[in-house]
Amino acid sequence: MRFRSRMRTSLPALPVEILVDREDEPLWQETRGHDSDFAAEALLSFYNPDLDYEQASARSHRVAQSTIRIIQQHLTAVVPEETALAANEALLRDNRIARRSIRFLLPPNEMRIQTGDIVTLPGGPRGRFLITRVEDGDARRVEAREFAASVDRSAGTVTGAKPSGEGGSNLFSPVVQLMDLPRFDGSDPSSFARGAAFAKPWTTIGLSSSATSEGYKGRVLLDRPARIGSLTCALAAGVVGRFDWSLPLELDLPYGGRASAPATSVLNGANLMALLSVNGAWEVLAFREAEEVESGRWALHGLLRALAGTEDAMLSGAAVGSAVVLLDEAVKPLGLGSDEMDLRLNWIAETASSAGKAGPFAFEGGLRALTPLAPVHIRCARNDDGVKVPGSGAGATAPTTGSPPKFRWMSRLNATASRLWTVTRF
Repeated sequence: MRFRSRMRTSLPALPVEILVDREDEPLWQETRGHDSDFAAEALLSFYNPDLDYEQASARSHRVAQSTIRIIQQHLTAVVPEETALAANEALLRDNRIARRSIRFLLPPNEMRIQTGDIVTLPGGPRGRFLITRVEDGDARRVEAREFAASVDRSAGTVTGAKPSGEGGSNLFSPVVQLMDLPRFDGSDPSSFARGAAFAKPWTTIGLSSSATSEGYKGRVLLDRPARIGSLTCALAAGVVGRFDWSLPLELDLPYGGRASAPATSVLNGANLMALLSVNGAWEVLAFREAEEVESGRWALHGLLRALAGTEDAMLSGAAVGSAVVLLDEAVKPLGLGSDEMDLRLNWIAETASSAGKAGPFAFEGGLRALTPLAPVHIRCARNDDGVKVPGSGAGATAPTTGSPPKFRWMSRLNATASRLWTVTRF
């Protein structure tokens, strides 16, 4: 029995260039298991140092469940809660990805590939596959399952912020996003300047700011990793006011996953995310369906775009490599005061023990949520004296009594059109 490190299997995969071609047999076979054959929930027990080393559990489950199967693992180790959560999500994701498997034949002298290796098939199924079984004979019969690397291959880069000085230690290089978001819910406007971070391995990260290069003031603690990805294909402008099924959004996501949701849930705020557009503004959008097309790569369908008045960002589009951040509890307000709105500050990211530091990053935010909405539902009518009289508000109905038939018809047309207009920003 040989033990292989998952970090080693996260290295570049071995390409399988030569396969045995037998008569009446395919070069390779791909099998996809049904969702009901795999777990929809994972439960991991561990010892939590923050609870006086009492036993605790971390639970992760899929939103769209087609089975009641549960994976249970007991870890006799002391680990932080965030580490257990990340391990639990990786366990569930690995189980789900493993439903896709392949079989193929290798020449008998191809001995460099062994059980536990990661391979790819150029010209075959897309993805990285972990060799689970090798049967030797006149040809080597190989079985493999799809594999998701546990180490972020994009680690070591910092995105979403403009460096204004020397970088921090190479041992701590998180992905940091500082976002000036619009007001997409009923929270206080000052809370929409938000921060998110991701690092492997994860540790609690503190964000601090300063108007200069010293005297940094602690702002917020990020106690869980954010799901931060990047676009793999450019996204052009789409439609507004309805679900757009014509333009899928494809992204690489090194941590966590995405799940489909019913239309009612999406309209009530589920599956919200922010996309950095070409003009530098963040577009708020949502999606109906999520599909993992290969390890760590997702295709999102049924987009609901330009939410919260971000039509300007949507119209400018997004380029390949643009940041995508899922707007969940991992994305937290930066705690800006009213006198700090749109003020350029330097920000740094530090571990809880101050053993690592990244930054500084220059960022100004808070103004987007205060931007007034553009006027809509404007109505007017001509009175008996031929003077145009404006309506009494956004929902006012223009007077039609005594007006010529032409203006009564235009009034009804404007009232109908106003119900179709979308609230936009300047």
